[in-house]
Amino acid sequence: MEPLDNRTVRLSVEAYNKGAVTIRDAKAVLTVLVPPPNIMAKYLVENCLDNRNPCPLASMCRESRPYLVSRDFPRMDGDLLPWSIPEKPIPRPVAAGTVQFPVRSTDYVHITSISPRQRIRTIVLDAVKVNAEKWIIKIFSEYGVKGPGNDPTPRFPRACLWLDNELELRLRVTVYGENLRNSEEVKIVVTKEKIEQNIAKYKE
Repeated sequence: MEPLDNRTVRLSVEAYNKGAVTIRDAKAVLTVLVPPPNIMAKYLVENCLDNRNPCPLASMCRESRPYLVSRDFPRMDGDLLPWSIPEKPIPRPVAAGTVQFPVRSTDYVHITSISPRQRIRTIVLDAVKVNAEKWIIKIFSEYGVKGPGNDPTPRFPRACLWLDNELELRLRVTVYGENLRNSEEVKIVVTKEKIEQNIAKYKE
């Protein structure tokens, strides 16, 4: 976990190619092991598109709403994650923006190559503090993460969840690729306490 500022923590997983051959068409996929979809549904941010009572992050997301996962059964099992340095972005139009400009371009950023001795990150989620009791967890998708500055490209997240003292997320991230002999995986536990510990280190 890496604090971005005094209210935001980013979780990413680093991949390192220690071999002598380039890993091509590498993909990272996410599986939420805990909680099960029926429990996770209770933690989804419900007012994603409610302009009268908006989500606290609505101004940050802008056109990158709504999130992609099913509201009724938010199962995340083998879903694609974005790379920090994608090698093969796949452009596509999306309906977003104002009435004057209803279509914008975005791209999938879930495929890359990893050269020998290269390190690269797959970005899993951001945690943003809302108040003393709750955080919002934004899990990323193949659409990627907002770039620096005023990035106008819609980057739809996989899901947005409320994180409180009760919720514990158990995740598995698995990396596959051509010339990778065996898939590599890591398991991660995300709790409010762990995130707040990272923010505390940032403030020191």
